[in-house]
Amino acid sequence: MLRVSAKHRSLASKRLSEERRTKLALAQTHLLRAQCNDAYWHGAFGGVYAPHLRTELWRELIRAESLLDDLGHSRADGVHIEQIDFDADGREELYITSKSLAALLRPADGGTLAALDFRPSAVTLINSMQRRPEAYHRRLREASSSAAGQVASIHDQVRSKEEGLDRFLRYDRWARNAFRLLLFPADKTLKDYQELTLEANPVLAAGTYTVLENGLTSISLECKSAGQDCAGTHEPELVRCTKRFSFAAGNRGYHLHCTSRLSCANAQARSALVGVEIVLNFLAPREQNRYFEIPNGRHPLAWSAAISAAEIGSRLKVVDEWQNVAATIEVPAARALWITPIETISESEEGFERVYQGSQILAVWPIELAAGNPWTGEVSLRVEAAHRARPDSDREYTRILLPAT
Repeated sequence: MLRVSAKHRSLASKRLSEERRTKLALAQTHLLRAQCNDAYWHGAFGGVYAPHLRTELWRELIRAESLLDDLGHSRADGVHIEQIDFDADGREELYITSKSLAALLRPADGGTLAALDFRPSAVTLINSMQRRPEAYHRRLREASSSAAGQVASIHDQVRSKEEGLDRFLRYDRWARNAFRLLLFPADKTLKDYQELTLEANPVLAAGTYTVLENGLTSISLECKSAGQDCAGTHEPELVRCTKRFSFAAGNRGYHLHCTSRLSCANAQARSALVGVEIVLNFLAPREQNRYFEIPNGRHPLAWSAAISAAEIGSRLKVVDEWQNVAATIEVPAARALWITPIETISESEEGFERVYQGSQILAVWPIELAAGNPWTGEVSLRVEAAHRARPDSDREYTRILLPAT
């Protein structure tokens, strides 16, 4: 929001034609809508844990920034890559934009994508939450473990929309970004993935990657994990990971490709599993117009499964007809795809509730770690409209959100 606001101030100080000034005013309207306070904090009434609130503010920012980028003429058609400290944390990120794309790549957080937008439909695709301990989680645990038959006072009563919510209290080791590489022991399963017990190598997953190349449409990064137990053997080993992202974008959609390569210095071979994770949040886990699509049918976003990549042709499609976006994930040569929802437990005015924050999708490969035996895996993501939008769809949608007064 601060970055879009700065873009607006910069353009507002320039001399513009009446037509362009009108467009600037529209961008300002979207920006001001995006500053509605509820989704910037956490409390009993709304707050950051409400994905529909976050999404609507993000949608307004996408609309505002798209207009401002068009007005600024800061780039020609195609992909533009900018290396900046996007979030003022002292570490540089890479911001990739085009007519249809906006993506934020964090080298200092595992070389992952922290944000990914589809501008034609003003949709943000990742927008999940890292599950963290909250003070009120203690009250939920205490209420669940209290002695049977014990009656709490009116001041100590804990209201819950669902029984047994304490079993869903899980806490992530890192932010829920996309294209995070997880190297973990060979005996781990979907259940470990669901319960956050993969014991993945933390340096490769969330360490700092060095930018090796920043080209016109591609980015290469590298990370070395020295002295870490990489495959559950409790023995240190040196593993090097390189990632190469490439971007191809048009006015109506884009294609994002990531190639990951692991090499190990240890002479003794050992088995392990490696996964590349995609996180997508299309908000409504049980609505019929939002679903996973595979050859044998559709599944709601609340779906949890381990599926053979060969059975689905190494391709998984995730569709949101309401927001008009579809994402197709392709994982050639992967053995399986593990899919499970990301859910937080938050407290609202009606009590404790489980909130869908997106789905985590892990492409999994079995590998043999050994010197002279590198592994290479590919994951691609194609994003496009789910259907052709009606000419007046944006106007109708705005009218629903903000009735004319």
